[in-house]
Amino acid sequence: MEKHLEFDFGEKIYVTGNGFNNTQGIFIAFQDNFLVWVSYVNGETRLLSTDTTGLTIAR
Repeated sequence: MEKHLEFDFGEKIYVTGNGFNNTQGIFIAFQDNFLVWVSYVNGETRLLSTDTTGLTIAR
C-alpha cells in the first residue's frame, strides 16, 4: 500500500527502516514508491532514493 504523507520540500525528517535507524535528513519528494531525500551518511552528504516499503518517516 502506498501512502504519501504531506511533507514540505526542505523539511527535516527522521527515517527508520531499510537499514536506517532514526536517520535525520531533508525531505525532497516522493517519486512513485520512493522517498527522495538528502542525508549525511558515513561522513558525506548524499542524495538518496529509498523504497518506502517498511519505512517510517517522522518529523
